Amino acid sequence: MALSFRSFLNTDPPLIVEIWRKQRRFRGLADRLTHQMFDDLIAAKPYFEARGLILAFDDDQPVGFVQTGFCPLPDGSDIDRRQGVVSQLRVIERSDGPEIAAELLERAGSYLQEAGAECVHAGGRFPASPYYHGLYGGSRIPGVLADDHVMFEALERGGFTVCGQVLIFHRRLAGFRPLVDSQQMTVRRQYQVQVNTDPLFETWWDACTMGFATRSRFELTERHGTAVVGGVTFWDIEPLASCWGVRAMGLNDLRIAEDYRRCGLATYLLGESMRCLAQEGIGVVEVQAPADDAVACAMFHKFRFEQVGEGRMMLKSLL
Repeated sequence: MALSFRSFLNTDPPLIVEIWRKQRRFRGLADRLTHQMFDDLIAAKPYFEARGLILAFDDDQPVGFVQTGFCPLPDGSDIDRRQGVVSQLRVIERSDGPEIAAELLERAGSYLQEAGAECVHAGGRFPASPYYHGLYGGSRIPGVLADDHVMFEALERGGFTVCGQVLIFHRRLAGFRPLVDSQQMTVRRQYQVQVNTDPLFETWWDACTMGFATRSRFELTERHGTAVVGGVTFWDIEPLASCWGVRAMGLNDLRIAEDYRRCGLATYLLGESMRCLAQEGIGVVEVQAPADDAVACAMFHKFRFEQVGEGRMMLKSLL
């Protein structure tokens, strides 16, 4: 056995696909990855850097890889090299797997530090998630999935610490009906929901990370005015949803203008958008929320979302 490590070459996608297909399956990991998917979802990103993708070999056989990237600037106009991301760590199951994972992480950290990173996020957490939308996590990248034991344990051994928890919820839309009460009836008389398919992106970063996806934007407007007071965007979670055997849409963001909050508008907007998705034949909606966001979690429970998983946000300082 002779282990070796090197940066990505243009001929490597079939090797990465081979490693991916040998991974132990769990809910949040797409069970198929093709050369074309890798090109479209990863290598085609304008910020993709070959040095940030490191492969491990046993003689000439690929046995693992680690993918790194960077967070965006606050305005989404470019990457922020002060904040690195370990997007993926995949190692073929074998007795020396932990040692291979440790070496890959060490090399990833060295690359990020040389590039200017002062800290490293693991897995990524929207918007700090440059890669693997549609292949890992779900509606967003929720850090490192709790059932991704190999990656989580390797990161923990590598000095990463958990800094937050993200809860993942699903709601089946068969027979779905929006909530009805006096507050919602009042909101319905005053506001309406309009749908916009393939909406424009707000930032360069949004276009880079989600430009591949089919999206629907639902906007909340006054019935007797033109003001847009809120909006929610959903996207088709592909190819991951195909592994679940259902058409699924993921909630990417839900925002209500500050002056209009705590009036039931978010509940109305979410209910109406889910009703429209159900009419379009969507079977499942996925949402995510930080475990300490009591307001969001309470709203999702009100719509009878069920928790199906969790992610752990992890961080390591390089200073």
